[in-house]
Amino acid sequence: MHKCPICDRPIKNIFQNGIVCGKCALSAVDSLGHRVVFFNVSVAGGLTASHYSGSEVISDDSIICFINARKCSGIELRFGGTAILCHALSY
Repeated sequence: MHKCPICDRPIKNIFQNGIVCGKCALSAVDSLGHRVVFFNVSVAGGLTASHYSGSEVISDDSIICFINARKCSGIELRFGGTAILCHALSY
């Protein structure tokens, strides 16, 4: 069992160190402080991000985000889905 690098909560069924928990992922923001959420582009994979600025939603391929001032990246999981990986140098 791994722990979230942001809040230290245990995370089940994750096979990679550095993945943040779902609760911390909800607080991910981009460099402008806008909430960011990662999605698969299709059932075949691909990664995109939606940035929420008030009522405006901007989609792009930027994978960098920040959680509690720690630099992180959106990633595709091996068997589908997305997650946020906290960069090793920032914790």
